[in-house]
Amino acid sequence: MPRSGPLKLAIVTNEVLDPAISRTGGFGYAALSVARLFQASPELGVKPIVLACETLAVPPGKLYSLACGTPLVPHQTDTSTWLAAVRESAPDLLLSIDYRASYDPVFLALPKTPAIVWVRDPRTWEDSAIVQSLRLPGSAEANVPGLGLGPVRALQPIVVRSWLNRRRIRLCPTTPYLKSKIRTCYGVPPLGSRTLPNIVTLPPPPQTKSPRPSVVFLGRLDAIKRPWVALEIARRLPEVSFLFLGKNHFDQVWVPRELPANVVLAGHLDGSEKEEHLARAWLLLNTSIHESLAVSFLEALAAEAAIVSCQDPEGLASSFGRFVGRWNGDGMSSVDAFVTAIRELVERPDAARALGRAGREWVASNHSRTSFLAAFSRLRQTLGVS
Repeated sequence: MPRSGPLKLAIVTNEVLDPAISRTGGFGYAALSVARLFQASPELGVKPIVLACETLAVPPGKLYSLACGTPLVPHQTDTSTWLAAVRESAPDLLLSIDYRASYDPVFLALPKTPAIVWVRDPRTWEDSAIVQSLRLPGSAEANVPGLGLGPVRALQPIVVRSWLNRRRIRLCPTTPYLKSKIRTCYGVPPLGSRTLPNIVTLPPPPQTKSPRPSVVFLGRLDAIKRPWVALEIARRLPEVSFLFLGKNHFDQVWVPRELPANVVLAGHLDGSEKEEHLARAWLLLNTSIHESLAVSFLEALAAEAAIVSCQDPEGLASSFGRFVGRWNGDGMSSVDAFVTAIRELVERPDAARALGRAGREWVASNHSRTSFLAAFSRLRQTLGVS
C-alpha cells in the first residue's frame, strides 16, 4: 500500500553537533547532517526526529527543536517518561548512529520498527588495544578519559531479539572497508549490509588558498586526537600557520599552554565559518591514535586541502596527501615524520593543490548528498519502508 504521508525517521544518537547542549564529535555530525538534509528538503518525503539516548543540556519537556528545526526527544532520568515520549514519536524507521548500549531502551521500546545501524567506528580488539596504549605526554598512567568503547558485542542480543520479533535490521558501514570489522565488533555477521555514505556538502571549489602556508587541525582537543603532537609540530614549523578548530570536552586532561605565535585556537566552528577556514587551508593535519573514516578528512578534501595523517582509512592520506605511518602511545615520536611530510608539501604548493583537487573529486563521487540518498532509498526498499 502506498505511503499516505512522509516517512517518520527517528535518528537514534548519543550526541548532536551543538556545543550548547552536547558533545561535538563525529556521531553528532552524522545525526545532524541527516536531520538537516531531510528537514530542509520536505519534498524528499522524510520527516526526521532525533531520539537522544544520553543526557543533553536541554530544557525540560518532551520535545526540543534543534537549530535546523528537527524535533528532539531528550533523554530523561525518569526512564518511563522518556520511553513514553519515544513510543509516542511512532517512527516508521530507526537510523542508529553506530551503536552504544545506551541505545538499547529505544530498540526495546520499538521492537518491530525496522532499523539501520549506521556503522561508523567499529573497533576490533586490535583497534582497542592500540587506543588503550594512549598516554598523555610525560605520563605512564593508562587511565585517559574519552577513549570510547572497544568491540560492542552488546548489540548481538538486540539483533537476535530483532530476528525473533521479525524486525528488519541492517548494519550499514559508511565505507566498504569497515564491513570486514562488523562481525568482530558487533558479534553478528554482516549479512545484507550495504554501504550508507556520509553526507558531505561540497562548497564551491576554492579559487585561492592563503598566501602563507596554512594547516588546519580539525577535531576535538581531547586525548584520543593527541593535539599535543600537532602543537609540537607547529613549534617546529614557524613559517607555517596552524589553526585548531575544535574544543576540549575533558578540560583537566590536557590544556594547551605556551602557544607559539603561528598557532590560533578558534574553538568549535560550524557552517560557513568552518568552510571559509578550510577553503583557505593548504593541508589538514590529523594526529589521532585511532580513526575509522574521519568526517574531517572528507570536509578537508571537499575544500581541496590535502591530508597529512598517521591514520590512513580507505587509503585517503596516502592517496590525497601524506601518510606518515602509525604511532602508538603519546605519539611524540611521530613529530619528525610529520614535519618532514608537511615541509615537503608546503614547498611544493602545486603538488599539494593537485592532491586536494583529486580528493575533492573522490568525495564528490562517494560521499555526497546524492550518493547518500541513493543508498538510503535502496535500504528503504530492502527494509520494506518505501
